[in-house]
Amino acid sequence: MDVSRTEQLSSVFDEAVQIIKADQATELLFIYNAGVIQPIGQMGTLKANDISRHYTVNVIAPTVLSNAFIHFSQQLPAIKRIALITSGAANQPLSGWTCYSSAKAGMNMLVQAISQEQTAVDIPIRICGFNPGIMDTDMQADIRNQNKQDFPQLERFQAFHKEGHLRPAHHVAEALTKCLTNTSFPDGEITDVQTYL
Repeated sequence: MDVSRTEQLSSVFDEAVQIIKADQATELLFIYNAGVIQPIGQMGTLKANDISRHYTVNVIAPTVLSNAFIHFSQQLPAIKRIALITSGAANQPLSGWTCYSSAKAGMNMLVQAISQEQTAVDIPIRICGFNPGIMDTDMQADIRNQNKQDFPQLERFQAFHKEGHLRPAHHVAEALTKCLTNTSFPDGEITDVQTYL
C-alpha cells in the first residue's frame, strides 16, 4: 500500500478491518512503521515535491490511519493499542535531516495529543511512540550512500555499519511486540527499544 496516497487510506483501512473481522477481536494492535528519510540535504536545496511526500508519509498518513483506527474501535470492548514508530532524531536536529527530525517530532506530539484526548473517553485506546534505535534496514543503507555536503554526519553513520552497531530488525520487532503486549503499556510516552530488549 502506498501510504502517500492519503485519499485512499481510509477506504483501505475499512476493507482491512472487515477482512480480518476486527470487530470480533479481543485485542486490536495498530503499528505504523512506514517512513521515509528522503529528502536528505540542506534547506534551500530541496525540491517541494520531495518535501511534500516526506511529510505525507511521516506525519499525515499516520494521523489519517490513527484517526481511522480510533473511529473504528473506540466503542469496542477489546484491548486497543497503537504504536507509531518514531526516531531519536525527533529530539536532536541533524544537519541535512530537517524534514526527518521535524516530522518525527510531529509524530511524537501526535502520540501525546491522542493519549491526552483518550483520557476523557469511557473505553480508551492506548498509544505510544516507539523509537527502534539504529537498525539494519534499507533506510540505513540509503543514509550511508549520501554525500557529506548534504549530510555532514555521514561518516558517523557509516561507522555504525562498519563497526556492527546496527541492530537486526527482528530483534527490534521482538522488542516492539513486548512493548505492545506489556501489562504496563507506556501510554502517551515515547519509549525506546532498549527498554524491551
